[in-house]
Amino acid sequence: MRITKTEFREGEATTGFTRDFARFIYDQEPAYADQNFDAYFVRNWAAITATPRWEYTVWNEDGSVDASMAFYVGYHKEFGQQVIYVMNAFSKLPGALNGGYRWGYKKAKELGLPFFCFTKRVKDLDTDDKFVSLSYEWRIK
Repeated sequence: MRITKTEFREGEATTGFTRDFARFIYDQEPAYADQNFDAYFVRNWAAITATPRWEYTVWNEDGSVDASMAFYVGYHKEFGQQVIYVMNAFSKLPGALNGGYRWGYKKAKELGLPFFCFTKRVKDLDTDDKFVSLSYEWRIK
């Protein structure tokens, strides 16, 4: 297993969202059943590539992707500030992205941002946004 942590500029192609990895995600996720695979892959690959971001990728011994996370800085209207958002986080292996979440949290702290934001599954087809406060002066209601 090899882990890469890479910063990408807008327009630089993603390395962690490969076609094979996307197929695994698509086949496992019932929320994507309403679209065909090619549309799913192209839309997500293009969105990731178009965004300045950090990517955390876990590679298998054969060079394939086992886990991938991309996160970026964006403006949150409710808080009125820039925050780090997780754009995507998928894994074939339980716990493989723990280091990616730690890295995102560290990046948010380095940049002086108040929150690290991600989405957590709460039901089969339902998710909740979660906000980790990096400063006690902010309270999430």
